[in-house]
Amino acid sequence: MALSPLRSATAERAIPPSATTVLASLIASAWGLALLVVFLQHRGDDVGQLPSLVRAFRLSLRGPHVANVHGILQILAAELVAAAIVGSWLGFGGALMRLAPRWFGSGAHATRSGALDVARRFGLGAGACSLTWFGLGVAGLYRPVAAMVVAGIGVALLAWTLPRAPRFTRGPTVRLAPVEWVALLLVFFPLALAAMAALAPPTAKDALIYHRALPKAFVAGGGLVDVPFNIAAFFALGAEMHGLWAMLLGSVVDGRVAEMAFGAVEFAFFPLLLLALYGSARQIGLDRPWALTAAALFASIPTAYTVATNGYVDVALALFATLTIEAAAAFWATGERAALARLASFLGFALMVKHTAIFLLVPMPLVILLRARRLEQEPGADSSGARDTLLAGAIALGCAVLVGTVWYARTWIWTGSPLFPFYMDLWPGHAIGWDRDRSALAQALFSAYGSAHQGVLDYVITPLRLSLLGQPENPTYYEGVLGISFLFGLPVVLWVAYRRALPSAATIAAGVAALMYGQWLVSLQGLRYLLPVLSLLVLVLVSAGDAVETRLGATPSALRWALLGGALAGQLVITSWFLEQNPVRVVLGGESRTAYLARRLDYYPYYALVNATLPASSRVWLVNMRRDTYHIDRPYFSDYLFEDYTLRTWVENARDVRALRTWAREAGITHVLVRHDVLFDPARSPIVDDRRSDAINRTKMAMLMSFLLDGTTVLRRDGKFLLVALPTALPPDVSAARQAPATPRP
Repeated sequence: MALSPLRSATAERAIPPSATTVLASLIASAWGLALLVVFLQHRGDDVGQLPSLVRAFRLSLRGPHVANVHGILQILAAELVAAAIVGSWLGFGGALMRLAPRWFGSGAHATRSGALDVARRFGLGAGACSLTWFGLGVAGLYRPVAAMVVAGIGVALLAWTLPRAPRFTRGPTVRLAPVEWVALLLVFFPLALAAMAALAPPTAKDALIYHRALPKAFVAGGGLVDVPFNIAAFFALGAEMHGLWAMLLGSVVDGRVAEMAFGAVEFAFFPLLLLALYGSARQIGLDRPWALTAAALFASIPTAYTVATNGYVDVALALFATLTIEAAAAFWATGERAALARLASFLGFALMVKHTAIFLLVPMPLVILLRARRLEQEPGADSSGARDTLLAGAIALGCAVLVGTVWYARTWIWTGSPLFPFYMDLWPGHAIGWDRDRSALAQALFSAYGSAHQGVLDYVITPLRLSLLGQPENPTYYEGVLGISFLFGLPVVLWVAYRRALPSAATIAAGVAALMYGQWLVSLQGLRYLLPVLSLLVLVLVSAGDAVETRLGATPSALRWALLGGALAGQLVITSWFLEQNPVRVVLGGESRTAYLARRLDYYPYYALVNATLPASSRVWLVNMRRDTYHIDRPYFSDYLFEDYTLRTWVENARDVRALRTWAREAGITHVLVRHDVLFDPARSPIVDDRRSDAINRTKMAMLMSFLLDGTTVLRRDGKFLLVALPTALPPDVSAARQAPATPRP
């Protein structure tokens, strides 16, 4: 492997370790130790529980029913489905490269890293398949037979292109250094845990709201059908299409196989992203230890593990962001049209995954302009080359927008705004279950995340808070955990940037990451939304580390060991989360799906009761139940995001309980499932309005209690939840029942 320009230019000037180097090492050691101590002080709920979690895990595996044959067969079937889909990605991607080598194929720059070439093929194929399933959804062809046909074509293309796929070959040195073995361990350990956890029945909130719930609804409807009151149906859902494909294929066997296949397919983006990071690091000239360190740093982010195991889409977006930036750097350096075509493709696919990919689009014209200017400044150059570059770049970006905005076009047609439900003040849209009031409430809710509602100082210290204080399921602390490696390496990156010693690819990645980070700072500060930025920062960090070791003449691998040591702290968090979830028995068939879900979701027994006992004609009103519509098999009504919005509005406008009963019956609601410990608590209840008198608040609370308890049939209740059947007849006196505001559509 040839040395990078940075390494070749500086290796001869490397100086032996000096007093300055020793002092820098001591400062770095003190900095890393301080970060580790502070980080562990705030990990009492996970790392601090490791001894007890290990004991509980061991006890759970001692019983006689850890696994059974049926469970093993289900795993094999699900993995076979996932293998067919992921193999189809490689088949479609390889076919694009083989049929259009000029646009996607292997120029001199494209073949420097076999790992990156493989990641590109997977990325191209995944994006093409996602676009295919969007089209099939528009056509109403979400059927198992369609899934089998697409998979069959993909596998056939894989067989056709595989003989010409790049081969991984070892270099002249086959022995791995100790630092490389440690990096590999830090890569494969979280991958193994995530692969197991991804097969468990889903319990993560957003998965139950839309990542899995919407594909389930689309499969039931046979296409991209309207899902009233689920506003997430208007998001870009490119990554979810692969899970939908897995559900269709798996349903040929049974529902549990379909569920497991969904998790396995969405998990596949995790190892592919690590492969792309490794390949990108090799592409810019870094040696194998640094490339493995890049993969290990990202694999050790606890929130990346969470995203990969719960069917979230942020790792998929990070994959396309990484490939987009690599293509942009390749085009800037070489001007190859294949690099520009890859840039357009991966940028378009990223836009299909999530609207935040728009911030990937913003700096791309600048990259094209810089390339054109570079051509103009070459000796003997004329203006035609620059004009051709600008024209080709404009066409490429237009194609990226054309491909990437198919979901936004659908949203525009359905709601009147391509950005719905966001930015309603700029571009109003309309859909059942959403309006300006809810939009304003959403902005207020999002402001509670991280430092978004605080001052300038809070923005400045956000990297510290992210790295040291992050907590899962806590919006104030970013709903995730990052770890200390990035913060430890930040001074290294700043020093190298100050010396202008970053390679061009790392510089482009740093610029795009800074732009996306700035957007994240002023929007919803959830850590998982930052994963595409972190994938770019990994490349910046290892590039800076390579530069520091070369320029300072530091002991080879010293900084790598330090970074990997910091990554180990993240692995401890991942381990504790896996042990707390303990998915092994349910995946292997030793624990039933019902028992596992009841263990993980305290409300699930109520869902099981609804599914088993209520007639198909029932319609259940879910109030403050996390809007879990994935696990319910009966018709339902539930507000999106603000789960008590309709109930609160009705109680506010109702004259008495007869009005509430009338409106509920007119909406077709037969049962109500409510979390009452919040609803009936005056200190937390959304029914209580501080702007009203205490007497009116008590009257409204009494009205709500009467609606739920007087004349209803209590099917089940405990200290937290209540399931009731409403009276079958309308109130005898409906004269007081005015028209219901925001009445849900039956």
